[in-house]
Amino acid sequence: MPPKRARRPAPQRATAILAAVTCAGLSLGARAGSATAEAPSTTARSSGPAPSATPADAAPDSASSAAASASAVPRVDLWADTGNGSHNPRAGLDPYPSVGRYVTYSIGFPVEALLDPGPPCSHAVERCMIGGGGGIALGAAYRDGGTSLGAVYEVTFHDSHSIYQRGVLEQIRGEWALHSRTSLIVEGVQPFLSAGAGFAVYGDNWAIATYGPTGSLGAGIEIELGVKLTATAALAYRPIYFKRFSDASGQERTAGFVHFLGLNFGLQLREPL
Repeated sequence: MPPKRARRPAPQRATAILAAVTCAGLSLGARAGSATAEAPSTTARSSGPAPSATPADAAPDSASSAAASASAVPRVDLWADTGNGSHNPRAGLDPYPSVGRYVTYSIGFPVEALLDPGPPCSHAVERCMIGGGGGIALGAAYRDGGTSLGAVYEVTFHDSHSIYQRGVLEQIRGEWALHSRTSLIVEGVQPFLSAGAGFAVYGDNWAIATYGPTGSLGAGIEIELGVKLTATAALAYRPIYFKRFSDASGQERTAGFVHFLGLNFGLQLREPL
């Protein structure tokens, strides 16, 4: 039979049990702390990379960045007065078109009223071969300051009292005008005076039955519609000299002046030089 172990005394057994329980508690506490420390890293590894910002989230930042950039760019005033007018696109055109140099292109709608038929009709048996009429006019001019010099082509269709199928009067004139440098009526409206001379032909359906020199003396106003656009209204006296001729009815027409009063409404486009 194996020998029997000697039994420890009760105090020694209690001390050994207490030491064993203490060591077990310390071991469990250490493992619990290690598990707690590893939990955040495990969660971080399982969750993957953080999601990037969506376009909707980035839009406010982009808008604020663009606003900051725009506010940082210096503002350039294109209409500012630079002193010499070299960088001012309105130089010579504002506030009035009477300063600066530019070319004008015009279109008008003239009406010619017969004031006096003169010798071509006064000594004839038949009715007058020309009456009042209306048509279109095209022109161009060079303007420097308060004066302008240009040319106008005008064609008007006249009542011929059935002598002609269609009486056509064509005029080409050189015209000089003196423009006011300030608004004398209201702001943006300037008066002007004009004078001109040229050549005229008259006949049936663009044919030439008679011809002669013509003149013009008138006055009008310009109304600014924009930086480069104006409306015009003008009234002019125009004498036309017709040489001796025979009309379509066979009536002999004496040479002489025919007198008209012309009213023209038009538009002008100005191009600075």
